[in-house]
Amino acid sequence: MKLKKLLLPILTLSLTFALVGCKDNKTTTATNTSNNDNVTSFNPFRGPFDNMGGGSEGVVPTISTTNSNYENVDNVVSELKKSDITEYDLTSAIEITSGGSIASSGVYLLTGNINLTEAISFTKKATDVHLIIKDATINITDDKAISSKLDLEITILGENTIINSLGEANSDENLIKCGGNLTINGSGTLNLTSTKSGIKADGLCNLFGATLNINALSHGVSASQIYVDGSTLNITAKKDGLHAEIDYDEVEDESSVVYDINKGYIYIKTGSITIDSVEDGIQADTFVRVDGGNINITTNGGTPTKITETSSDNASGKGIKAGGIDYSLASNPDTELEIDSTEYGIIINDGTININSNDDAIHSNGFFIINGGSATITSGDDGLHAETIGEMNNGSYTILNSYEGYEAAKVQISGGELNITSADDGINAADGTDTRMGVGNSNCYMIISGGTITVNASGDGIDSNNSILISGGTIYVDGPTNGGNGSLDSETGIIVNGGTLVATGALGMVETPASNSSQYSINYTSSQSLNSNTLIQLVDSSDNVVVEYTTIKTSQSVIISSDKLTKGNSYKLYINNSLVETITINNIITTIGSSNNSTRPGFPR
Repeated sequence: MKLKKLLLPILTLSLTFALVGCKDNKTTTATNTSNNDNVTSFNPFRGPFDNMGGGSEGVVPTISTTNSNYENVDNVVSELKKSDITEYDLTSAIEITSGGSIASSGVYLLTGNINLTEAISFTKKATDVHLIIKDATINITDDKAISSKLDLEITILGENTIINSLGEANSDENLIKCGGNLTINGSGTLNLTSTKSGIKADGLCNLFGATLNINALSHGVSASQIYVDGSTLNITAKKDGLHAEIDYDEVEDESSVVYDINKGYIYIKTGSITIDSVEDGIQADTFVRVDGGNINITTNGGTPTKITETSSDNASGKGIKAGGIDYSLASNPDTELEIDSTEYGIIINDGTININSNDDAIHSNGFFIINGGSATITSGDDGLHAETIGEMNNGSYTILNSYEGYEAAKVQISGGELNITSADDGINAADGTDTRMGVGNSNCYMIISGGTITVNASGDGIDSNNSILISGGTIYVDGPTNGGNGSLDSETGIIVNGGTLVATGALGMVETPASNSSQYSINYTSSQSLNSNTLIQLVDSSDNVVVEYTTIKTSQSVIISSDKLTKGNSYKLYINNSLVETITINNIITTIGSSNNSTRPGFPR
């Protein structure tokens, strides 16, 4: 919702219907040719802020190229390879029965019940360690259980449990700590209960197998980079479930603080991940890429029962988040700073995702690109959010509940299925800055060229702080039932050049397509209100259905556009199988049942 909505008129009870067509710049008000006595007299009227006639030209947006970092991400993950378990002979493995330092390479075994008084610590001299954990129960107080200064491979066999707890020292410690790259594989189960993070690696954490059940008072898994390919992860965490971070604490030279795509990322190729976290479910400093797997995330108790502007402003705990490299300077260690970068990103190519988040479900401080997969989302704030470009090319995404469904400065949708329910705007092209009425924000636009989109919004259905271009796809919008919002809303015009559009909603802030659209449009208004489950049909002269839609809410305004409409042909409008109007398309905007002298037609007020 934008500031202009404060100028809301007194709500009028009427119905608007619109279809867009070829490039004539006049608006036609058709007469009612119906013989149905129940619909011959509508006594149409509109509010002063409704644009029923079209007539003004909209601004055609220019599509931005996707951030080049997409290819950089591809280069990084293409170098990641799932390794096989290093061959070993269990009978010759060195069994560890107590804690202490180990300074030799080799194959080691943890098995049975072990009560540690100090951590099992592999020193820098242990340059090649393969640790087998098989049917082990390990307890320790006020310390790590396992640590390594260098790279470490852990193979899990059988059922295993490792627990650290607070003792007299009240020292919280990461349960498994690796100073290099950590690889966990195997066919067994490892249960971890930690007073800090369950697993902490300073380098790359490879999760290539085994079932890990983690209960942590900090992050579930924390590393510089995380690569999941085959593991089953069940994580309960007081902070983030999966956390990838670049460590820039107390740096001497601020110029050394840079966006480094080779660190701070999370790559999920396959696997099963279930996270219940207080903070973010999956959080990466640079990027998150999902190529497959099953991901289930609940954050901070999930979505509130009632979503309001206040609850969304106070929301905390995102589902999947990318972007935000924090650092501090040695000269001022208590002040946390953040690198501002457009290269932060989330890329989803495949996988099955379920998110129940208190805050945004999928949030990028840069861009997101959705190329496939499926997602079911409930969110206390935005369902999908990008600070720069939010791009959807394929996939099936259902946002069951949200404050705003899909928000980015630049919205680009070319394919896929998108179903949105929102307490405010359904799809919103905005960058968080204030917009003056009628003045576009050049940093924003919305371009829809394909896909199937359904929106059920209590605020604006489709909203842009600049212009909207629709050149393809199928779009159904059930907009607001109050006159302070509109099913379609823009600052510099809505251009419809292709596809199918049906937008229903209240009168009061109606905006029709712009006159420089190349597809025909019809507006229909009535003093009567349509109930929910109203069947709307537009048929041609041969009684072939051109557009058909059943509303899900009460509406007073309907806007329809279809590439099947042609100039000079006649069409019949039916509501609940009753003929309302016969329309001949002669101009770009054909208005029925309302006067055509609206001010600033085709634009928001």
